[in-house]
Amino acid sequence: MSLEGIISIIIAVVFGAIGIPSFIVAISRKKYPKRMEFYVLDLVRIISPFVKQYDSIKLLHEGKETKNVSFIKGMCVSSGDEDILLEPKTHKGGMQVLLPAEYKWLEVHIQARSEGLYVSAEIDTDEPNILNISSELFKRDEVFTFDAYIEGEKNNRLRIKEIKINHRIEGAEKVEPRYVSVYGVESRKKTFRSLIYLYVATIVMMASSTFLMVYDQPVRYVDKNDTETIYTAAIMTPDTVSVSKGTDGVWPWNCERYSLDEFNSKFEINVKKRTVSYQILISMGVLFIVFALGTLGFAIYVRHRMNRDKKVVDMYNKITKMVSDKDNTNQPI
Repeated sequence: MSLEGIISIIIAVVFGAIGIPSFIVAISRKKYPKRMEFYVLDLVRIISPFVKQYDSIKLLHEGKETKNVSFIKGMCVSSGDEDILLEPKTHKGGMQVLLPAEYKWLEVHIQARSEGLYVSAEIDTDEPNILNISSELFKRDEVFTFDAYIEGEKNNRLRIKEIKINHRIEGAEKVEPRYVSVYGVESRKKTFRSLIYLYVATIVMMASSTFLMVYDQPVRYVDKNDTETIYTAAIMTPDTVSVSKGTDGVWPWNCERYSLDEFNSKFEINVKKRTVSYQILISMGVLFIVFALGTLGFAIYVRHRMNRDKKVVDMYNKITKMVSDKDNTNQPI
Protein backbone atom coordinates (compact mmCIF):
# COMPACT_ATOMS: atom_id res chain seq x y z
CA MET A 1 0.00 0.00 0.00
CA SER A 2 1.30 3.45 -0.89
CA LEU A 3 1.95 6.21 1.64
CA GLU A 4 -0.93 8.23 0.19
CA GLY A 5 -3.28 5.30 0.74
CA ILE A 6 -2.21 4.88 4.36
CA ILE A 7 -2.69 8.62 5.01
CA SER A 8 -6.16 8.48 3.43
CA ILE A 9 -7.14 5.60 5.69
CA ILE A 10 -5.90 7.46 8.78
CA ILE A 11 -7.86 10.60 7.83
CA ALA A 12 -11.01 8.57 7.17
CA VAL A 13 -10.74 6.77 10.52
CA VAL A 14 -10.11 10.01 12.45
CA PHE A 15 -13.04 11.84 10.87
CA GLY A 16 -15.23 8.77 11.38
CA ALA A 17 -14.28 8.61 15.06
CA ILE A 18 -15.25 12.26 15.47
CA GLY A 19 -18.25 12.44 13.16
CA ILE A 20 -20.13 9.26 14.04
CA PRO A 21 -20.67 10.11 17.74
CA SER A 22 -21.82 13.62 16.77
CA PHE A 23 -24.31 12.14 14.30
CA ILE A 24 -25.65 9.75 16.96
CA VAL A 25 -26.07 12.62 19.44
CA ALA A 26 -27.93 14.70 16.84
CA ILE A 27 -30.33 11.85 16.08
CA SER A 28 -30.91 11.25 19.79
CA ARG A 29 -31.69 14.92 20.47
CA LYS A 30 -34.21 14.95 17.62
CA LYS A 31 -35.91 11.80 18.94
CA TYR A 32 -35.87 13.01 22.56
CA PRO A 33 -36.17 16.83 22.58
CA LYS A 34 -36.69 16.73 26.35
CA ARG A 35 -33.62 15.64 28.20
CA MET A 36 -32.65 15.47 31.87
CA GLU A 37 -29.26 14.67 33.35
CA PHE A 38 -28.81 13.40 36.90
CA TYR A 39 -25.41 13.62 38.56
CA VAL A 40 -24.14 12.25 41.84
CA LEU A 41 -21.56 14.76 43.04
CA ASP A 42 -20.78 13.04 46.31
CA LEU A 43 -21.66 9.73 47.94
CA VAL A 44 -19.98 8.87 51.22
CA ARG A 45 -20.86 6.47 54.01
CA ILE A 46 -21.02 8.28 57.38
CA ILE A 47 -21.79 5.37 59.69
CA SER A 48 -20.58 1.89 58.81
CA PRO A 49 -21.37 -1.40 60.59
CA PHE A 50 -17.71 -2.35 60.17
CA VAL A 51 -16.49 0.63 62.20
CA LYS A 52 -16.16 0.04 65.93
CA GLN A 53 -19.03 1.70 67.73
CA TYR A 54 -18.77 3.69 70.96
CA ASP A 55 -21.62 4.55 73.29
CA SER A 56 -20.47 8.18 73.33
CA ILE A 57 -20.70 8.55 69.54
CA LYS A 58 -24.06 7.96 67.88
CA LEU A 59 -25.92 9.31 64.88
CA LEU A 60 -29.59 9.87 65.64
CA HIS A 61 -32.48 10.56 63.31
CA GLU A 62 -35.63 11.78 65.00
CA GLY A 63 -34.36 10.30 68.25
CA LYS A 64 -33.59 6.87 66.80
CA GLU A 65 -30.08 5.53 66.36
CA THR A 66 -28.98 4.82 62.80
CA LYS A 67 -26.43 2.22 61.76
CA ASN A 68 -25.63 2.32 58.04
CA VAL A 69 -26.01 5.92 56.87
CA SER A 70 -24.69 7.53 53.70
CA PHE A 71 -24.67 11.14 52.51
CA ILE A 72 -25.44 11.94 48.88
CA LYS A 73 -25.30 15.20 46.95
CA GLY A 74 -27.22 15.18 43.71
CA MET A 75 -27.74 17.59 40.83
CA CYS A 76 -30.36 17.52 38.09
CA VAL A 77 -30.12 19.49 34.84
CA SER A 78 -32.65 20.15 32.08
CA SER A 79 -30.39 19.87 29.04
CA GLY A 80 -32.82 19.24 26.18
CA ASP A 81 -34.26 21.49 23.53
CA GLU A 82 -37.69 21.73 25.19
CA ASP A 83 -38.96 22.56 28.67
CA ILE A 84 -40.17 19.73 30.91
CA LEU A 85 -43.32 19.47 33.00
CA LEU A 86 -42.52 17.68 36.25
CA GLU A 87 -45.93 18.47 37.71
CA PRO A 88 -47.32 15.26 39.26
CA LYS A 89 -50.58 13.97 37.81
CA THR A 90 -51.05 11.62 40.76
CA HIS A 91 -49.72 11.63 44.31
CA LYS A 92 -46.43 10.44 42.80
CA GLY A 93 -43.90 13.01 41.65
CA GLY A 94 -43.05 13.72 38.04
CA MET A 95 -39.72 11.96 38.52
CA GLN A 96 -38.68 9.34 41.05
CA VAL A 97 -35.23 8.57 42.39
CA LEU A 98 -35.30 4.92 43.49
CA LEU A 99 -32.98 3.26 45.96
CA PRO A 100 -32.67 -0.51 46.40
CA ALA A 101 -35.44 -2.02 48.52
CA GLU A 102 -33.16 -2.41 51.55
CA TYR A 103 -32.43 1.34 51.65
CA LYS A 104 -34.58 4.33 52.59
CA TRP A 105 -34.36 8.10 52.39
CA LEU A 106 -33.98 9.72 55.81
CA GLU A 107 -33.73 13.43 54.97
CA VAL A 108 -33.78 15.31 51.68
CA HIS A 109 -33.28 19.06 51.25
CA ILE A 110 -33.14 21.14 48.08
CA GLN A 111 -29.95 23.21 48.33
CA ALA A 112 -29.61 25.37 45.23
CA ARG A 113 -31.79 26.02 42.20
CA SER A 114 -31.97 28.30 39.22
CA GLU A 115 -33.74 31.58 39.78
CA GLY A 116 -37.47 31.18 39.27
CA LEU A 117 -37.37 27.38 39.52
CA TYR A 118 -39.65 25.90 42.19
CA VAL A 119 -38.95 22.24 42.83
CA SER A 120 -39.87 19.89 45.64
CA ALA A 121 -38.34 16.60 46.76
CA GLU A 122 -40.52 14.45 49.01
CA ILE A 123 -39.95 10.98 50.40
CA ASP A 124 -42.74 8.58 49.48
CA THR A 125 -44.82 7.78 52.57
CA ASP A 126 -45.62 4.23 51.42
CA GLU A 127 -42.22 3.32 49.98
CA PRO A 128 -39.42 5.26 51.72
CA ASN A 129 -36.87 4.10 49.16
CA ILE A 130 -38.57 6.37 46.59
CA LEU A 131 -37.91 10.10 46.32
CA ASN A 132 -40.58 12.03 44.41
CA ILE A 133 -39.32 15.13 42.58
CA SER A 134 -41.82 17.53 41.07
CA SER A 135 -41.91 21.01 39.58
CA GLU A 136 -44.49 23.02 37.66
CA LEU A 137 -41.98 23.74 34.89
CA PHE A 138 -38.39 22.60 34.52
CA LYS A 139 -37.05 24.92 31.85
CA ARG A 140 -34.15 24.30 29.53
CA ASP A 141 -30.71 24.84 31.18
CA GLU A 142 -32.24 25.07 34.66
CA VAL A 143 -30.46 23.29 37.51
CA PHE A 144 -31.18 22.23 41.06
CA THR A 145 -29.14 20.39 43.69
CA PHE A 146 -30.11 18.51 46.82
CA ASP A 147 -28.47 16.97 49.85
CA ALA A 148 -29.83 13.76 51.36
CA TYR A 149 -29.13 11.13 53.97
CA ILE A 150 -29.79 7.47 53.27
CA GLU A 151 -29.98 4.50 55.60
CA GLY A 152 -29.48 0.86 54.65
CA GLU A 153 -30.77 -2.20 56.45
CA LYS A 154 -27.83 -4.36 55.35
CA ASN A 155 -24.10 -3.83 55.68
CA ASN A 156 -23.60 -3.27 51.97
CA ARG A 157 -22.29 0.00 50.61
CA LEU A 158 -24.68 1.83 48.28
CA ARG A 159 -23.41 1.93 44.70
CA ILE A 160 -24.30 4.64 42.22
CA LYS A 161 -25.30 2.05 39.64
CA GLU A 162 -27.95 0.81 42.09
CA ILE A 163 -29.74 4.18 42.01
CA LYS A 164 -32.49 4.29 39.37
CA ILE A 165 -34.40 7.23 37.85
CA ASN A 166 -38.00 6.75 36.74
CA HIS A 167 -40.27 9.12 34.85
CA ARG A 168 -43.15 9.05 32.39
CA ILE A 169 -42.39 12.24 30.52
CA GLU A 170 -43.27 12.04 26.87
CA GLY A 171 -40.36 12.94 24.59
CA ALA A 172 -37.73 12.42 27.30
CA GLU A 173 -35.18 9.62 27.15
CA LYS A 174 -34.15 7.37 30.00
CA VAL A 175 -32.09 9.04 32.72
CA GLU A 176 -29.01 7.28 34.06
CA PRO A 177 -27.24 8.60 37.18
CA ARG A 178 -23.61 9.47 36.57
CA TYR A 179 -20.90 10.27 39.07
CA VAL A 180 -18.93 13.49 38.64
CA SER A 181 -16.35 14.47 41.23
CA VAL A 182 -16.43 18.21 41.92
CA TYR A 183 -12.81 18.05 43.03
CA GLY A 184 -11.54 15.53 40.49
CA VAL A 185 -11.47 17.66 37.32
CA GLU A 186 -8.02 19.09 38.02
CA SER A 187 -6.52 15.67 38.71
CA ARG A 188 -7.95 14.39 35.41
CA LYS A 189 -6.32 17.33 33.64
CA LYS A 190 -2.95 16.21 35.00
CA THR A 191 -3.70 12.63 33.92
CA PHE A 192 -4.59 13.84 30.42
CA ARG A 193 -1.37 15.87 30.16
CA SER A 194 0.64 12.86 31.30
CA LEU A 195 -1.11 10.77 28.64
CA ILE A 196 -0.17 13.32 25.96
CA TYR A 197 3.47 13.35 27.11
CA LEU A 198 3.57 9.55 27.07
CA TYR A 199 2.01 9.49 23.61
CA VAL A 200 4.55 11.97 22.20
CA ALA A 201 7.47 10.13 23.83
CA THR A 202 6.30 6.79 22.42
CA ILE A 203 5.85 8.24 18.93
CA VAL A 204 9.38 9.70 19.06
CA MET A 205 10.81 6.37 20.24
CA MET A 206 9.03 4.42 17.52
CA ALA A 207 10.13 6.90 14.84
CA SER A 208 13.71 6.79 16.13
CA SER A 209 13.73 3.00 16.12
CA THR A 210 12.46 2.95 12.55
CA PHE A 211 15.11 5.46 11.47
CA LEU A 212 17.91 3.49 13.16
CA MET A 213 16.71 0.27 11.55
CA VAL A 214 16.35 1.63 8.02
CA TYR A 215 18.75 4.55 7.63
CA ASP A 216 21.22 4.94 10.47
CA GLN A 217 23.60 2.04 9.81
CA PRO A 218 27.05 2.56 11.40
CA VAL A 219 30.22 1.42 9.67
CA ARG A 220 31.14 -2.23 10.38
CA TYR A 221 34.30 -4.17 9.53
CA VAL A 222 35.22 -7.65 8.36
CA ASP A 223 38.37 -9.70 8.58
CA LYS A 224 40.12 -9.70 5.23
CA ASN A 225 40.49 -13.46 5.53
CA ASP A 226 36.88 -14.01 6.69
CA THR A 227 34.45 -11.61 5.07
CA GLU A 228 31.39 -13.29 6.59
CA THR A 229 32.12 -12.33 10.21
CA ILE A 230 31.15 -8.79 11.18
CA TYR A 231 33.17 -6.73 13.68
CA THR A 232 32.58 -3.46 15.42
CA ALA A 233 35.51 -1.10 16.00
CA ALA A 234 36.05 1.92 18.24
CA ILE A 235 39.03 4.26 18.53
CA MET A 236 40.43 4.14 22.07
CA THR A 237 43.55 6.29 21.72
CA PRO A 238 45.08 8.15 18.75
CA ASP A 239 47.03 4.98 17.86
CA THR A 240 44.83 2.18 19.31
CA VAL A 241 41.62 0.59 18.03
CA SER A 242 39.38 -1.83 20.00
CA VAL A 243 37.52 -4.48 18.04
CA SER A 244 34.61 -6.73 19.13
CA LYS A 245 32.91 -9.49 17.18
CA GLY A 246 29.32 -8.77 16.22
CA THR A 247 27.24 -5.61 15.81
CA ASP A 248 26.33 -4.95 19.45
CA GLY A 249 29.12 -2.49 20.11
CA VAL A 250 32.55 -2.63 21.71
CA TRP A 251 32.60 -3.91 25.28
CA PRO A 252 35.68 -3.78 27.56
CA TRP A 253 35.33 -7.47 28.53
CA ASN A 254 34.90 -8.70 24.96
CA CYS A 255 37.32 -6.86 22.71
CA GLU A 256 40.82 -6.97 21.33
CA ARG A 257 43.12 -4.01 20.82
CA TYR A 258 45.15 -3.34 17.72
CA SER A 259 47.49 -0.64 16.66
CA LEU A 260 46.41 1.39 13.63
CA ASP A 261 48.82 -0.46 11.37
CA GLU A 262 47.67 -3.86 12.64
CA PHE A 263 44.01 -2.87 12.29
CA ASN A 264 44.46 -1.60 8.72
CA SER A 265 46.34 -4.75 7.70
CA LYS A 266 43.78 -7.15 9.23
CA PHE A 267 40.38 -5.48 8.71
CA GLU A 268 38.50 -3.72 5.98
CA ILE A 269 35.18 -1.88 5.80
CA ASN A 270 32.09 -4.04 5.33
CA VAL A 271 30.46 -2.68 2.19
CA LYS A 272 27.44 -4.99 2.32
CA LYS A 273 24.40 -2.91 3.22
CA ARG A 274 22.12 -4.40 5.81
CA THR A 275 18.65 -4.83 4.34
CA VAL A 276 15.33 -4.72 6.14
CA SER A 277 12.63 -6.93 4.68
CA TYR A 278 9.52 -5.36 3.24
CA GLN A 279 7.35 -7.49 5.56
CA ILE A 280 9.08 -6.09 8.65
CA LEU A 281 8.53 -2.52 7.48
CA ILE A 282 4.85 -3.24 6.76
CA SER A 283 4.41 -4.85 10.20
CA MET A 284 6.05 -1.89 11.91
CA GLY A 285 3.87 0.51 9.94
CA VAL A 286 0.70 -1.36 10.87
CA LEU A 287 1.68 -1.43 14.56
CA PHE A 288 2.50 2.27 14.42
CA ILE A 289 -0.87 3.14 12.85
CA VAL A 290 -2.82 0.93 15.29
CA PHE A 291 -1.03 2.47 18.25
CA ALA A 292 -1.45 6.02 16.97
CA LEU A 293 -5.17 5.61 16.19
CA GLY A 294 -5.88 3.74 19.43
CA THR A 295 -4.13 6.35 21.55
CA LEU A 296 -5.76 9.18 19.60
CA GLY A 297 -9.20 7.66 20.09
CA PHE A 298 -8.59 7.19 23.80
CA ALA A 299 -7.34 10.78 24.10
CA ILE A 300 -10.46 12.08 22.32
CA TYR A 301 -12.65 10.05 24.67
CA VAL A 302 -10.80 11.28 27.79
CA ARG A 303 -10.94 14.86 26.54
CA HIS A 304 -14.66 14.54 25.88
CA ARG A 305 -15.23 13.19 29.39
CA MET A 306 -13.12 15.97 30.87
CA ASN A 307 -15.03 18.68 29.02
CA ARG A 308 -18.36 17.15 30.00
CA ASP A 309 -17.37 16.82 33.66
CA LYS A 310 -15.95 20.34 33.68
CA LYS A 311 -19.25 21.66 32.33
CA VAL A 312 -21.11 19.90 35.17
CA VAL A 313 -18.71 21.26 37.80
CA ASP A 314 -18.99 24.76 36.34
CA MET A 315 -22.78 24.57 36.54
CA TYR A 316 -22.59 23.41 40.15
CA ASN A 317 -20.14 26.16 41.13
CA LYS A 318 -22.24 28.78 39.37
CA ILE A 319 -25.53 27.78 41.00
CA THR A 320 -24.02 27.46 44.48
CA LYS A 321 -22.22 30.80 44.15
CA MET A 322 -25.43 32.46 43.03
CA VAL A 323 -27.29 31.12 46.06
CA SER A 324 -24.43 32.08 48.38
CA ASP A 325 -24.32 35.63 47.02
CA LYS A 326 -28.11 35.92 47.38
CA ASP A 327 -27.96 34.73 51.00
CA ASN A 328 -25.18 37.23 51.80
CA THR A 329 -27.19 40.05 50.21
CA ASN A 330 -30.26 39.22 52.33
CA GLN A 331 -28.31 39.16 55.57
CA PRO A 332 -28.88 42.23 57.79
CA ILE A 333 -25.97 44.60 58.17
